[in-house]
Amino acid sequence: MRADPRLICPPRYDREPCNPLITQRLAALIRKAGLRHPLHVFRNEEGVLEMLCGETRRLAAIKAGLLDVEVLLCDRSQPTATDILLERWYVSVLLGTDMPSERAAIVLGVLAENPDWTYDDLGDALGKSRASLTRLLRPFAVLPEHVRAAIDKGAICSSYAYYLSQIAHLPEELERAVRLITTGKIRKRKALVKHVDGILNRKRSSNGTTIEFQSFKVTSHESGDSTIVFRLAEAVRKAEAWMKANGQNSMDDFWRLVNQYFIAAGGKDSHVC
Repeated sequence: MRADPRLICPPRYDREPCNPLITQRLAALIRKAGLRHPLHVFRNEEGVLEMLCGETRRLAAIKAGLLDVEVLLCDRSQPTATDILLERWYVSVLLGTDMPSERAAIVLGVLAENPDWTYDDLGDALGKSRASLTRLLRPFAVLPEHVRAAIDKGAICSSYAYYLSQIAHLPEELERAVRLITTGKIRKRKALVKHVDGILNRKRSSNGTTIEFQSFKVTSHESGDSTIVFRLAEAVRKAEAWMKANGQNSMDDFWRLVNQYFIAAGGKDSHVC
């Protein structure tokens, strides 16, 4: 469904005013790349489309000169926690400003709010493939805290995180790989992939597909990665419950708990996949 963003009513629920600087930045990005994700709307009692959430993106679309945008017609007039998390994700994707751990937290929050969702439901809502979701989430389940912090700070390229997560069950090898990256001895992803393959004693075909594993049990990407994501969702639900029950709000404590619950649920079985 498509609509003119100028004819969509702003949301009626209480919210903070839109930041004009963010709106301006979003408008410039939307002008180049488009809106990417639909605006979430509903029909009010007068039959007029009204924003459910995402007013900043609507204003940015108008500022970008768009007269016809994709909208998702919802059957509710108040935004759910999932709606708000998804909107935060959409803005994050456009701006590219959130740290990897913050993006992972958004995805896990969506999973925690929707325990019945399938992997495909999650991918459709976020506009991400199965592989990209796994590459985002897995490192924050299995890598130690100091490595995650280095990724967030940019000391380790975020595209390296997934490959490091494959040797998270080998602490000495992981620390060695981290040192090689931070000292500049590994500068390209291809070199890191080769290094990790050497540690795990595996070979690849000419197109980069893994063709041989020796030494470690391997789960398939089709089933193994799905299991990882949903184990993470369960770990997040338990961690959030503990944090609320104990009045805690530290993100470091939260991720530490997520790791503990994930490993307790059998997460170590999926370190190599």
